[in-house]
Amino acid sequence: MEYIILGLLLFKPMTVYEIRAYVQKNLTTICSDSLGSIQIAIKKLLNKGYITKNEYTERGLTKKKHTITSLGVEYYKEWVGSPINIAKMTNMEESKFYFLGTAPKEKRISFLKSYISSLKGQLNKLTAIKEYSNCMKDEVLLTNLERVSGEKEIASNLSVVSEEKDIRSVLENTYSFTRRYSDQKRRNSMQVYIGAALLIIVIIMSILLICGLPLGEFSMGGRFGKKWPPKIRLLGLTQLLSQIFALYIILSAGTILPYFINKDVTRVICYVFAGFFFFNTVLNAISPSKKEKFVMTPMSLGAAVCFLIAAIVM
Repeated sequence: MEYIILGLLLFKPMTVYEIRAYVQKNLTTICSDSLGSIQIAIKKLLNKGYITKNEYTERGLTKKKHTITSLGVEYYKEWVGSPINIAKMTNMEESKFYFLGTAPKEKRISFLKSYISSLKGQLNKLTAIKEYSNCMKDEVLLTNLERVSGEKEIASNLSVVSEEKDIRSVLENTYSFTRRYSDQKRRNSMQVYIGAALLIIVIIMSILLICGLPLGEFSMGGRFGKKWPPKIRLLGLTQLLSQIFALYIILSAGTILPYFINKDVTRVICYVFAGFFFFNTVLNAISPSKKEKFVMTPMSLGAAVCFLIAAIVM
């Protein structure tokens, strides 16, 4: 969070609420937009002398603008030019899936529904950011060029960090790499989104089957009738967890979510799931249940192809 704040202050002085608004709009896939975490980071930066605070009154309200110092510029410059530490790119929330079986049944179902809903929301947010940035590219570049050119201190800080004398070149490079990062985060978009959509449908069907709805003819050859018996529902919970894991992997392959352990491991798991879904396609195709044969076969084949393409282009 501290480096992100320094990066934002490099372009202009900002209040805590302006920083939070920017993070909420553009960086929620990278860091928390919690006001508390931002304030803690601001306090640390102030104590280290990397930023300063200037209080002023606007419309009867006292506001505090934060500005990066020369010490902060050097600190940020050292960080932004250093290699990424892949080992630190982890997500402790994933551990909940490992221990999910210890939670009550109602909470497990609620958790899974909430997780699916949050993934859909994240997808919508990323799509909106892409559309907005495409529309605003030239306007943003020109606006920032005019503003930064009139602020000698900001222009100087940018020149120190980038070691470039031409401010327009600095802004163009910044925008280019920001876009490149965003494009990378949405890479594999078609196969990833199609694969994720198919898996979400399968996950919803599994949840409904586990809850006792009469959809048994769409799975396991329809051998258990319309409703799964209690023992099969417990087995279905294991299947459901593997489907959720598959959803996470396909989204991480498209860099929408962090890689599972690292990029190479994620790619290998994509190949494994591709093989699994191709095998599942064969089983569905020879299923005695017509509903499973004609509905689940194309879905399994689609998922297999999406995982295979995602693995190849990673």
